[in-house]
Amino acid sequence: MTKVATVEKDSGEFEVDFTTKRHDHSVIPVIIWTTVAFFVLSISSHWLFQIFGWQSMESLHEWMFTTFSVDPGKVASQPWLLVTHMFMHGGLIHFGMNMLVLYMFYKSAKEFFPGRTWLIIYFVAGIAGGLLYSLLNPAGAIMVGASGGIMGLWGAAIAARIRYKFVPEDERPWQCTMTLGVLLQYLVIQAVMESLIPNVAHSAHAGGMIAGFLVGLVLPLWQQPRLVSLSPEKFVLATAIIKVAGEYFVQKITVTPTEDFDPSRHFLAVEYDQVDGLGRRSYWLSPVVGNVPQNVDASQMAGMATSRTVGDKTAREVAEGALKEAAKAGVPLQESGAKKGSNISYGYLLTIFTFLILARLDIPAHTLTIMLVLGAVGTTLSWYSILREGSKMSNAAAALMAVALIGGATLGCYYFDFVETAALLMVSVTIGYFVPRLFLKK
Repeated sequence: MTKVATVEKDSGEFEVDFTTKRHDHSVIPVIIWTTVAFFVLSISSHWLFQIFGWQSMESLHEWMFTTFSVDPGKVASQPWLLVTHMFMHGGLIHFGMNMLVLYMFYKSAKEFFPGRTWLIIYFVAGIAGGLLYSLLNPAGAIMVGASGGIMGLWGAAIAARIRYKFVPEDERPWQCTMTLGVLLQYLVIQAVMESLIPNVAHSAHAGGMIAGFLVGLVLPLWQQPRLVSLSPEKFVLATAIIKVAGEYFVQKITVTPTEDFDPSRHFLAVEYDQVDGLGRRSYWLSPVVGNVPQNVDASQMAGMATSRTVGDKTAREVAEGALKEAAKAGVPLQESGAKKGSNISYGYLLTIFTFLILARLDIPAHTLTIMLVLGAVGTTLSWYSILREGSKMSNAAAALMAVALIGGATLGCYYFDFVETAALLMVSVTIGYFVPRLFLKK
């Protein structure tokens, strides 16, 4: 069991953080780096053959696609291909897009489903996508990519959001911004983008989406944790409120036991619970302070706080009360909340969509050169911003790092004659990064 909230003790005070992520991130890097390894061996070996004419590299490239791709004529005798094809990709753009979208929907699924059950969704959907593709296509028409599993995470997230409609509001997860509306908007955009991309395995996408949706309907769902006790009067609570997308939530709670608190008779705990596909609820308690009796029942305990409430007040009421008290005392108090910024997911999709549109245009060579220069400048600025926001780098260090990264990539593209792809990609990244920050403020 992985805790939803962290508990820290400092000088008799206990802090409960309701925004701590529910899982460790140890599995997703394994999947991504395994996919990277397959990509490097299969695609870069082909590049090496093209550049240096090394026949052994081309043989490696052909062997990997023959050995690990889904071939409808081989699936019955080699069923493992339904899994291995998820780690293979047909090129740099295919690989980059899939890894980007995989991480985006992994972040959504892990907020909804307990533990590592998102892995069940990912691989069941990938296998289902491979099976449906094999049933609808002839032998020899090989298929590769993680798209089936990714579509499965997408479908499961949609199923989860539908199920949460039947769960009390204060028990729904709020950390994830992937609402049902956003998920469905992305689905429409995905359908448009697929019409622009050649050689797409639509049946694999459909099989993965349907399988993920069905699995998402039956897997257990996380519910929000709550702070509980049999003796709430023995504790004093101080809250930190966060404002996200116009709504207020309890971010952290600092708990101070009163002088008559007796750890042998009194306790404070965080209750974690989940609900299965039939609506059956299961829960467990994690002590914050004191000893929790083994025979204690959830119905006996008083709920002291959730991510949306503190006692009989909502998070909004607590925040507004604190602001009013500060105003009366003449003390400026800023509303705590998420830093305003663009919707990163929309930025990803805009980058992909722009690239697909540009790739269908017949752009003259001299225009491509201009686009490469402008795109390199824009991408350098975007990476400078990313490095400054995501690290403690100084302005100079972030600028040097961004220039080195993008400058080196640009020179490499010129050397290996990837000017067209590089120009389109850099312009797309620039548009995908800056446009949402101008027009899609939270």
